[in-house]
Amino acid sequence: MIYAAFFVVAIFSPFLFPWQYAVMITIFSSWRYPFAALAVGIEFDVLYAVSNGSFVLFGTLIGGGITITLFFIQHIMQTYVRNSSA
Repeated sequence: MIYAAFFVVAIFSPFLFPWQYAVMITIFSSWRYPFAALAVGIEFDVLYAVSNGSFVLFGTLIGGGITITLFFIQHIMQTYVRNSSA
């Protein structure tokens, strides 16, 4: 239940908190739900888009990087826990 609460807070964090706190809440939430980082990254890009700004969507790229990293970390940890009990 607490993971779902972290996910909901992570989705609303760009509206409620400064970006540093929003990033930390999103990383905590992404430990259980890795796609939360990608969702919040896209949300940051939509909220803070500037018409004459950069062509690179940094929030989406960073969120995607965190998502891929956490999928990899979870896979490694599941493999380690599965193999260490034998």
